Amino acid sequence: MVWGANTGVGKTLISAALAREASSKEGPFLYLKPVQTGFPEDNDALTVSSACGVALQIGSHASEVAGCPSADASASNSPSGNGQTTVVLQHAWSLPASPHLAVAAEGRGVSDSQIRAAARQALGTFASKHASDGFALVETAGGPASPGPSGTLQCDLWRPLRLPGILVGDGRLGGISTTIAAYDCLRMRGYDVPAIVLTDNGLQNWKYLEDHMSSETFVLSLPECPPAPESRHPDSDSTVFDASLSDWLSSVQPDIQKLREHLQQWHHMRVERLHSLGAKANKTIWWPTTQHGLVEEQHIQVIDSRSGEHFNALSSDQQGDPCLEQRYDGCASWWTQGVNASLQPQLQQSITHAVARYGHVMHPENANEPAVACAEALLGSVGKGWAERVFYSADGSSAVEIALKMAFRTYMTRNPGCNPAQLEVVGIAEGYHGDTLGCMDAVAPSVYNGPRQTPWYKGRGMFLSAPTVAMTDGTWHVFPPEAEQPPSEPFTELFLSEKLPSLQHAFEPGRCKGTLAALYETMIVHQLQRHELEHRDSTLAACIIEPILQGANGMRMIDPLYQRVLVEACRAKGMLVISDEIFAGLWRLGSASAWERLHIMPDIACYAKLLTGGTVPLAATLATGEVFEAFKTSSKVDALLHGHSYSGYPIGCAAAVEALRILGSPQNPSLCTPDRCTKRPTCSQPCGRLLELWDNDQVTQLSQHPRIDCVIALGTVLAAEVKPEEGQGAGYTSTGSKAIVMKLRKMGVYARPLGNVVYLMVTPTTSREQCAILLQKLFTTLA
Repeated sequence: MVWGANTGVGKTLISAALAREASSKEGPFLYLKPVQTGFPEDNDALTVSSACGVALQIGSHASEVAGCPSADASASNSPSGNGQTTVVLQHAWSLPASPHLAVAAEGRGVSDSQIRAAARQALGTFASKHASDGFALVETAGGPASPGPSGTLQCDLWRPLRLPGILVGDGRLGGISTTIAAYDCLRMRGYDVPAIVLTDNGLQNWKYLEDHMSSETFVLSLPECPPAPESRHPDSDSTVFDASLSDWLSSVQPDIQKLREHLQQWHHMRVERLHSLGAKANKTIWWPTTQHGLVEEQHIQVIDSRSGEHFNALSSDQQGDPCLEQRYDGCASWWTQGVNASLQPQLQQSITHAVARYGHVMHPENANEPAVACAEALLGSVGKGWAERVFYSADGSSAVEIALKMAFRTYMTRNPGCNPAQLEVVGIAEGYHGDTLGCMDAVAPSVYNGPRQTPWYKGRGMFLSAPTVAMTDGTWHVFPPEAEQPPSEPFTELFLSEKLPSLQHAFEPGRCKGTLAALYETMIVHQLQRHELEHRDSTLAACIIEPILQGANGMRMIDPLYQRVLVEACRAKGMLVISDEIFAGLWRLGSASAWERLHIMPDIACYAKLLTGGTVPLAATLATGEVFEAFKTSSKVDALLHGHSYSGYPIGCAAAVEALRILGSPQNPSLCTPDRCTKRPTCSQPCGRLLELWDNDQVTQLSQHPRIDCVIALGTVLAAEVKPEEGQGAGYTSTGSKAIVMKLRKMGVYARPLGNVVYLMVTPTTSREQCAILLQKLFTTLA
């Protein structure tokens, strides 16, 4: 991709020189000009086609401009081509101004995705024919931060393709500054810039740039090109490609050859690095939750970059040549990804600013603006109405460890005579709160804390089997707990008859007055009383839940009514309530907080993952004033002695502030607002929740598939439990979904198996159209 440090620095001259050099070598060459304004008087593509003596191909959009030359315009007095060179102009406007102004004046606007798709198609067609020896250039318009037709900055518009770039620098007065600014602009957006080329206007700007940047990139100086003739019209070939320009192109040919050789060598080294990454990783990295004895090197995904919801991953084309394939990140990179490609630059800029301004600063008894702003944003959203303090840590597991410390101390303050060594929790079976030792003890026995993982595990609590909700055969059902049946006789019959008109009905407060709520209360109170009698050496001090959806153990949706009744019963016994929203919070399940959908307020809540939109690690534990006061005395030993070197670090906090702003504002295209609402009747004011992302008809159809037991579709999550075949087992260790997951990967959707559950997870900014595409691909894998 050819970028310019500014307008008028000679992008087209460099493109023409490269085109001519490539054409003379009789190798396949493609020049692409996606956007041109001032057309047809200004026609960069025609200059390039003239330089290598081939016909100019003009796309349908560009040909609509009044007075446009024919689709095969060419320059007869230019060097003859060899038949393998292609020059294409795709989109054009006649106003000689920035593309966004030309669109405003003339119409015929094109979206960013349309521009990228047209370029991707042209490059893909070219690459399929000339993968091993082809050379292609895409010339931008203006500078990196110049607006494209939609108003999006070009450096952001082209970011999903992440093509390596030649930066054409500025040899004029002030050109050092503009060149370095343009280079930094591209680098900070993840582009590679293997070369900077500029003409020498007598100021030796190239010399300073070479001294300043030689360790980072190749700098090439060319002699100044003579000015173009004053009269230029596309019908006059001599004024498009005059003798002086031809002489200049001939004079710089040795330098341009050196430039091309450098680019080819750089490209070869890039491909070699990518090819070697999988093997190197397999020899040096110990991956989490991965059985290395089952890893096949050819299945290791090598990721070159990501843009929004997609990876660019190393692959091979039909001829076996290396290529980068765009793949949808169907597991949201371990449930962290929060924004689409168009919103990603805003997060990136907030991080870049914080890195440059702060780096990291120590947190205790210090204040920095991002940390304070993040705390205020959390207290004003997910903590509104109950929380007063925010404690920062680095990851979700640590946030839960902190929550447990908070809950136990507060319980001890409420009950001064209790024995601290006997404090335990109430939780739900199949729960998961993180990998640290305290979190592992706060859940029932599982594959994560078994003897081969945590030999010192001691379950410190009471863990209840809970009823679940799922759609099966087109109907939402409440399914009874798998164990610990309650003493009442009509138990089974009641659950068999408990069908829900819709998923939304599961959250209705009116269910609290029904027969099932009374049954839940009887069950829970009975179990609490029995535990107290049988475990007199323990004290239940806190109730910890993953609200609504248990993620790690198979995307199980717990009946919201059950969790609500459980919290009320535990509160009645003086326990603290911890809402572990590491996975479920921050719009992952469709609302800012998961506790609000349960119609409860916790004493402590934990957030991470989506907190920074999938950029940098950060976690936060929110607490009530009572919890904070339990640690506040005049003695240091009473303080919450839990610290992280990167606690409250400005980079993470700045990212969180921006992520929370984006996700909770109308800028989020998936946030339900009165003008977007799909419900009938529509809402009259913003509800703060996401639109229904998964099409109900498709979800219903999936639940009726003979290979599927049941389905969950809530917020950004869709999970389907696959009926395991013989020998595949069930639960987390099952291999029931592996074949489906591998087929999805072949269809461009990266997914990971979760036992016999296959799940798809999108961002809170994903469109319904994208979700429909993902569901359709899942149907295809099941066929």
